[in-house]
Amino acid sequence: MAVISASRVLEIEAGCLRVIHAAAAFIDGNDFDAFCGLFVPEGLLQRPDGSVLKGRDAILAAYKARPAWRMSLHVISNTRFSDVSENGCRATSLVTLWASDSRTDAGPQGRAVAQPLVLGEFDDSFVPDGSDWRIARRNARFLMHSAQSS
Repeated sequence: MAVISASRVLEIEAGCLRVIHAAAAFIDGNDFDAFCGLFVPEGLLQRPDGSVLKGRDAILAAYKARPAWRMSLHVISNTRFSDVSENGCRATSLVTLWASDSRTDAGPQGRAVAQPLVLGEFDDSFVPDGSDWRIARRNARFLMHSAQSS
């Protein structure tokens, strides 16, 4: 593996971090076409249940099948990079997932959370695509959740 400068490492990490944040914004904004465009055409997305979506078309179909009323908010934090090179890198990010139901009215404090708070992790592998970076593989997993009230 060729040695790259510290400034180039930071450039690569910043480019990949922009992709991570864009992916969350596109999902939360229901822009699933843009979300899928962040993956390489043959990209893989392993869902928290272990199922694997192969390729942009499968990823798009899965997200378009979500209920239209489902609202989500992904808060990304603690991103750590490894194996950074001109040919790719890996990033692991913590994810706090909030969800709600757009069929409910928003009050002065917004809408009520419709499910338990879920904490998870994205493990992303990136590859260069010209001057951009794309997700080659994303492993999404849940780590813990708040207890549901009975």
